[in-house]
Amino acid sequence: MSIEQDIYDANLNDPSEIAVLRMLLEQGTITLDDVTNAMTKKKVAYVKQKHNYDIYVDSRGRWRTYYKEPDDPSSKRRTISKKTEEEVYEALYGLYAHTDERIRRGLITIEELKDEWLEYKRNHGISEATILKYESDWRCHLEGTPIVRKPIRSLKKLDLDKWAHKLIADNNMTRKDYINVATLIRQPLDYAVELEIIDSNPMSKVKIESRMFKPVRKKKSETQVFTREELIRLQQIAWDDLDNKSLRYKLTPLAFLFMFQTGLRIGEVCAIRYEDIEGDVIHLQRSIERDCHRIKDGLKGVNTERWVPLSDEAKRIIEEARKRQKAMGASDSGYVFSTDDNYLSHRSLSSAFVRYCEKAGIEYRSSHKARKTFISTLIDAGMNINTIREWVGHAEEQTTWGSYCYDRRTNDERKEILESALSS
Repeated sequence: MSIEQDIYDANLNDPSEIAVLRMLLEQGTITLDDVTNAMTKKKVAYVKQKHNYDIYVDSRGRWRTYYKEPDDPSSKRRTISKKTEEEVYEALYGLYAHTDERIRRGLITIEELKDEWLEYKRNHGISEATILKYESDWRCHLEGTPIVRKPIRSLKKLDLDKWAHKLIADNNMTRKDYINVATLIRQPLDYAVELEIIDSNPMSKVKIESRMFKPVRKKKSETQVFTREELIRLQQIAWDDLDNKSLRYKLTPLAFLFMFQTGLRIGEVCAIRYEDIEGDVIHLQRSIERDCHRIKDGLKGVNTERWVPLSDEAKRIIEEARKRQKAMGASDSGYVFSTDDNYLSHRSLSSAFVRYCEKAGIEYRSSHKARKTFISTLIDAGMNINTIREWVGHAEEQTTWGSYCYDRRTNDERKEILESALSS
């Protein structure tokens, strides 16, 4: 066993002493032999505190003792026989340390397991943006609460059921609000099953009736999509802004226009490279994470890639970007909407929606509303819903119908359709 491993294992006893030993070793005040001897003494003291059987030399000159699981009264005593006393203590130390770790695991809480679970999620590809959302929800609803400080093995279905219903009632939650917070209980408990701390997840037995949730009313269309007239004004403003010499990110107006032609998410637009364009389609395979502004391989959700068709206008926008990059002496083989080697700023594109809406004299709508406008436009045109779902990267058609289908017509246009329909 290495000195480093000895020091690591000894953290079970007194971390402050180990830290001092490590510092003295690094300073050269003590030698490796000194550290080894110190660790051996710590282990011997640790074993003597735990061990109730004699350690002795038998008739054949071997060192012997007995060991019985301290946390299992039904376990049988077993013999430990070694050539030296040191080997006996080393073996006992490993056994007792393992038992202590098992006991500690048995008493572990969701609060104590949280960071390990988050690291597990990171290693399995979850985005930092999602991690940040988890941390925010944890601070808001779970930090310091009794449910996350109770040993996991003691958590029963009734405990979790009471917690869930109180959470919903106290915060007037929608189903989605509840699921976001309940994930921070359910998934760590799933992880505890993987670690064999518990046999099954008691949270899986908790059922919430629909009537408990705050009803969700679909938002008005005029707040979710741009009308045809609004879009015409915005497009003209964006084209004109290309000649704005004070614009820091020169191709932001083109990225703005491109969103309405493809329905891409803002992070996907910023990360597009020329190598992603394959004839009349664009192969999406990376995005910019919103909260940490880093490139991420793969897309939102379960999608690692998808293909989106390019309209004639979308191709014209790409060619305009290439033309302007060449005119500025910038690379026309890297990021489509950048004039240097970096991807387009997420914030620059978000800010364009603020500025252009204000200039057009219309109520501000975010970049995500461009995506909703694209989807609603295709639905109005009769495009197959499953095709739309695939293009925009939704897992289910219900998401496309339920959250992205809005009426882009004006009140006058709706009135005209009403009159026409009723008079026929």
